[in-house]
Amino acid sequence: MAGRPKSAKNQDRSTQGQAPGDQHHTPSLQSLESTLMSHSSQFEKVLQAIMDTKTSLETRIDTVSQDLNILRVDHGKLSDKMKTTEAALSELAPTVADNQKQILRLNAEVKSLLRRAEEAEGRSRRNNIRFLGFPEKSLDQSSELLLEHWLIKELHPNSSQWKEHTESPDAPRHRANLRDH
Repeated sequence: MAGRPKSAKNQDRSTQGQAPGDQHHTPSLQSLESTLMSHSSQFEKVLQAIMDTKTSLETRIDTVSQDLNILRVDHGKLSDKMKTTEAALSELAPTVADNQKQILRLNAEVKSLLRRAEEAEGRSRRNNIRFLGFPEKSLDQSSELLLEHWLIKELHPNSSQWKEHTESPDAPRHRANLRDH
């Protein structure tokens, strides 16, 4: 036995108690224990890493669950607000349509009134005479009286009415006479 390799010795030990025809290799209990003991610290490290990962995942799952519950509550609130807003919009839709029609009608009416006002303004200007070179206001006479004097003077400089008009203390009475002529 001394010349045999160690594996053969182990094979002999492991095959002791087996039937002669059974050549199956089974490790001994001692070899399993020694292998287990040598890998025990590695197994403990792996097991600890698995436990740490499990704890971390549980913590994260709890956080995600809490966030999900908050989101559900917020979603419910937003859903309620959206339903309320949709109902309000549904109620306002006919009013908006009516307002748009009224705005179009009022815009047309405003255009018509502006056109009519412009026509009226143009017509009123056609009947007015514009005098240039006269002061806007005279200090001692009205514009009407100033114009009346100027017309009489320019149109009838030698007229007796002009003399009466300018020399008479009752100018308004004479003004009425001038209008009749």
